[in-house]
Amino acid sequence: VCCPDLASCIFVLEQAVSVRALQEMVNTTSAEQSSASQGGQTTFRTLLYGHAVLLRHYHSQMYLSCLSTSTSNDKLAFDVGLKEDAQGESCWWTIHPASKQRSEGEKVRFNDDVILVSVFSERYLHAYMSLNELGRVNASFRQQVWSLVPISSGVARVKNPGFVIGGDVIRLMHGNM
Repeated sequence: VCCPDLASCIFVLEQAVSVRALQEMVNTTSAEQSSASQGGQTTFRTLLYGHAVLLRHYHSQMYLSCLSTSTSNDKLAFDVGLKEDAQGESCWWTIHPASKQRSEGEKVRFNDDVILVSVFSERYLHAYMSLNELGRVNASFRQQVWSLVPISSGVARVKNPGFVIGGDVIRLMHGNM
């Protein structure tokens, strides 16, 4: 599990966009695009491997973010935490298949093994144990496998049952424990 308290691992898949669309959003300076990049606007499209995702923490309503600090023993790693706004690239993660049975551009299924990469740091979302034996996460060069476990669906599941779509509430489960 990603953390001792399973409730803290629950996220809403708020947005999923192609990396190209994300770059356009980040580089655009218009007021309307700036407000769209702050989150709060769930897109209900099917998640594809290779897309960038915005994950909003279910309980705090803050965004999973790669921070610019590093407090772990791995000095090449960045801390991962929660931010109130989703401006810039720090809150965006690209999703990649961990299995050779899936490829970029395919639809992501619930319970697939996935790898999450920070758009900001180009490092993997990684779980580790701290000195006081608390489960923690950082953005590291150490590749980590995660599973997207469904909690609830944001919209009706008639069209794409079994596939992850925007608005879904998911639990991030650590695949290597």
